[in-house]
Amino acid sequence: MAMDTVKLKEYLDIDVTDIAGELKLKESVYERILNISVMTTSASLPQLDGALKSNDHDSAAKIAHEIKGVFANLRVKTLSDLMAEVDVRARRKDAVATIAPLVAEFQAKFDQLKSVL
Repeated sequence: MAMDTVKLKEYLDIDVTDIAGELKLKESVYERILNISVMTTSASLPQLDGALKSNDHDSAAKIAHEIKGVFANLRVKTLSDLMAEVDVRARRKDAVATIAPLVAEFQAKFDQLKSVL
């Protein structure tokens, strides 16, 4: 199934043509990389949730940093920015109650991404 580029633009402000061009990739290659990134992130999110539930801020920061980097490299700014904030707050050891809403917002946006791939 081909990704819905109209909804990607609408949901997450992802312009596949522009990003693929900027990264010097074919759109189909960008799509494959995005799909792989979604699969790996899907596996990382429960780990992030577990780290936060156990107040393991160091592990949470590491996971958030990795997710942030994946989406920054793919130019998915909305997701990258949310994880960057999770990373910062986890490193500061902020209360989990202040981090959890950011993770929930990320999850909602991430679910939108998954729905159009």
